[in-house]
Amino acid sequence: RAQPDSRSGRLAAALESLAGDDPQSCFAASHALAREDLDNDDAALLEGWAALRWGDAGVAQTALDHLIARRPAHPFARLGHALALAAEGQGEKAAAAAVLMHELWPDMPEARLVEGVAWLEQSKLPQGIAALEDVVRQDPAAVEAWRHLASAYARAGRPCDAVAALTRILELDPDSEAARFQRAEALLDHGDLAGGRDDLQAYLQTHPQGRFAATARARLSH
Repeated sequence: RAQPDSRSGRLAAALESLAGDDPQSCFAASHALAREDLDNDDAALLEGWAALRWGDAGVAQTALDHLIARRPAHPFARLGHALALAAEGQGEKAAAAAVLMHELWPDMPEARLVEGVAWLEQSKLPQGIAALEDVVRQDPAAVEAWRHLASAYARAGRPCDAVAALTRILELDPDSEAARFQRAEALLDHGDLAGGRDDLQAYLQTHPQGRFAATARARLSH
């Protein structure tokens, strides 16, 4: 068993910090380990992901760039790198990085998710929708992909598809306040007044003080 001050023990402690929602402590520990042992891929990966979690995408990108230079086929280094690019507002580069990941690992839906969101952030709706539809085909329970799809369908003027995506979200997460309200809005926009009002009433029953409650009451009053 590794001693607490051994490198493996310190790495385990850093990982525990990240799991415990303390990315700054994780970054400090993994950064120190990565400097002590330049070939420690696990420390470099943890350093990059910890920086990404606490909001320093530039530091994350630098750490993961160094790891990718050593290990070009490391999937989670490339995934973190793509996310860091997206967080820095470099949507086109993030999409390109995710496309490469999809080519290398076609069964890794996380790559297509990053790609889809990056395309949507550049208002390239067809490409974004295509990527996200691939994600939900591979993983029908991918709630985050469904959320982005619902928004993309609405932006693309596809209210029926938006309603279907929001319905799927509610099947997976029945307590989703946003999905319940957004489906009501989508139904009303599509001309389904009865369905929209039913959803607004259901929303108010479960979230009487919710963030959309005032708007829901206003819509019902008309």
